[in-house]
Amino acid sequence: MRAEKDYDDFTLRDYNEKELSGSLSPFTFLCLVILLMMIGLINAYSASYDTALKSGLSHYYYFVEVILFEAFALLAGIFLFFVPEKRCEKIYIFTSLLAFIFLFFNFFVSFTGKNIVFFSDVRSGDVIIFSSVLFVASVFPKIKNRDRRGWIYLLYFILSIALEFSLIYLGQSSYALLFVLISIASIFKSGIEKRYTVAFALFSLSFFVFFIFILPSLDNMFFRLMPYSSLNEITERASNCISAITEGGIFGKGIGKGYYKLGIIENVHTDYIFSSFVEEMGLVGVSIFFIILLLFLYLGIRSSRRADMISDEFASVIIYSFSFLIFLKAALSALICANVIPLDGLSFPFLSTDGIEEFILIIECAFLYKFIHLSGRGRL
Repeated sequence: MRAEKDYDDFTLRDYNEKELSGSLSPFTFLCLVILLMMIGLINAYSASYDTALKSGLSHYYYFVEVILFEAFALLAGIFLFFVPEKRCEKIYIFTSLLAFIFLFFNFFVSFTGKNIVFFSDVRSGDVIIFSSVLFVASVFPKIKNRDRRGWIYLLYFILSIALEFSLIYLGQSSYALLFVLISIASIFKSGIEKRYTVAFALFSLSFFVFFIFILPSLDNMFFRLMPYSSLNEITERASNCISAITEGGIFGKGIGKGYYKLGIIENVHTDYIFSSFVEEMGLVGVSIFFIILLLFLYLGIRSSRRADMISDEFASVIIYSFSFLIFLKAALSALICANVIPLDGLSFPFLSTDGIEEFILIIECAFLYKFIHLSGRGRL
């Protein structure tokens, strides 16, 4: 471990020496993020201009909105880079409060039908997932007392199930599944006993399967009170997505030449933007994009292991969870568009024009860059 060296010392000529010091990871990670953002912005404009025009807005409205949210997120990320790690461990308090505020307004809009500026269009799923990872990374590795540990785990499991049900009820079933999978990954990485992880995984996944796939088939009164989409509605919605994906072929129709984004696919600029991306870029373009995401995930896993070597449990959980979250969200969004997993739509990282979710995505990347950087320097 070359903690005494400047971390980004490009005068190191030996490749293996650089790899051991971690000095290649932050620069490579930053290049990958910039590349993904550039591809995403091009596709965001292509998929959103028709929706903007039909809404009476300028053709570049959603494109500019994404740029502004990403710019604010980059400024926040720069500030985050200089925040001490100990202070970062307290951020979960603020994000948890924010998640419950968003959840409250989501329920308020659902029950009353009233539109509230800003809150009506913001889904609480991403904020809940983000704050959950921060909470697990900050709290779980520090619990050493055996009796206290069991009670905290139990309270977390109960709260997680309640949040999972809330997301399902609010029609955010895809976010509920993403929340469950990332919760399993983060508590596993935090060092929790395997029996707790297995119990949580089995119960939360069974809970999800019951409410999404079994309860609708019973067609009882309780299901009719639930506002989320039925399987038939989801399948019908996905049929146009599948047609767009099929017509994309190997090389695609070309940027801006897609047909199904012209009012045929619902929410094509957000939840179902992957189908428009495939139609225009084809299998080749999608393969390149996912190869970049795989490199993104590989850097995260490697840096997480490096954080384990210097016993930085908080950094390890953050890097592992956020890198896995971004890749898994992309994979789930693609599978939903292809109707392999029949759930409500899910925004695609870097491609979607959902400003808040892109803001959270860039903040997650800022966390990743900060701790990938620190994991190569040793304990600071």
